[in-house]
Amino acid sequence: MQLEYAKQTTLTCLTYQQRQLLFAGLQSEVNRSFCVLDPQAQRRWATAAQKLTEILEFFERAPQDAEGCSMVKAVELACEFTIQAIPSEYEYANVTLH
Repeated sequence: MQLEYAKQTTLTCLTYQQRQLLFAGLQSEVNRSFCVLDPQAQRRWATAAQKLTEILEFFERAPQDAEGCSMVKAVELACEFTIQAIPSEYEYANVTLH
């Protein structure tokens, strides 16, 4: 519970414009990660990448929690996507989100 509160507090301490930049950067990273995948992996990850891009675009336009949408969860999903889609780049990160 404390970790979740800390994550939320960290995001809300950012200004509106900083949150917009954060989500724009996460969207760029998801797109970059997707583009470096081989064609077979791109087919496997296409739906997840598209949905995640839509979520990040939503928060870039309106960087605040909405009903059923959490900024913290969007950040976690973007990080998890990149780690899972391209594990070799992050094999030394040794991080698992639950």
